[in-house]
Amino acid sequence: MVVDLDTTITIQGMSGNNYIFNVYGFSKFSDLFDAFKSIPALYAFTKRFPQGFGYTHDLIYVGETNNLSTRFNNHHKENCIMRSNANCICIHSFHGTESERLVAETDILNAFDLPCNDKNN
Repeated sequence: MVVDLDTTITIQGMSGNNYIFNVYGFSKFSDLFDAFKSIPALYAFTKRFPQGFGYTHDLIYVGETNNLSTRFNNHHKENCIMRSNANCICIHSFHGTESERLVAETDILNAFDLPCNDKNN
């Protein structure tokens, strides 16, 4: 089951732009099948863990889709994501064009060296 953790994280791209993501917890990848509406979005898989009085996230994978409702069925990086102990998916609804969404994804990918993203995704 996907659980809305009622919190957000901000991921800063190489450009300095900040992207705000809603955070959802999950325990197995199949929890994500049909868990979200059919919307365009950026998404990030993270490993969330306690730190101090709150939580922090290690980024594992960042991607984009024009249809969040079906993106996780047969995801090409599922094994890597789960081996990296992902326990959250973070969603940034994207209301721009596809090319703007791709630019935003690249902006984030250029700012990080993520364990499950290929350099050019």
